Amino acid sequence: MTGDFFESLVERTDRVIALHSADVDAALVQFRIVCRRTGKSIYHWQDGRGFRSLKAADISVPGSRQLSEALRYVLQSVHYGIYVFTEFERHLHHSSIQFLREIAHAQDGYERKVILLGSEVALPGVLTDSVAHVFEDERKPLKPRLRDGRWVV
Repeated sequence: MTGDFFESLVERTDRVIALHSADVDAALVQFRIVCRRTGKSIYHWQDGRGFRSLKAADISVPGSRQLSEALRYVLQSVHYGIYVFTEFERHLHHSSIQFLREIAHAQDGYERKVILLGSEVALPGVLTDSVAHVFEDERKPLKPRLRDGRWVV
């Protein structure tokens, strides 16, 4: 994945995006580069830590340690922001699912985006109409595998 891919992802009109990436750490590095290059406010959420700015790691958002608190914050925010969530799957409960649906369908004029980042993002079926799924760049070289005694790509 390249910086252009991440910049186009940030510019999408979808409000909630599931980004399926084989290398979550490399994706976060790319988001940090986009953040510093464009000046866009991009935050990373981790369980128990809450939101941290990718521009300046010492900037955190109080009251965002739990997934439902963080999503409520995003929903109520009137500021521009891109919020990248990792390690979130086991915290998807009724309230957090409802917040994701509300963020996806909000018509309030505030520009904010949630990116659910993981190697295999598994979401409940009720989010099907609310989440855009994006897969990492297909141009990456494929790993060779053994088939019928021969290595194939």
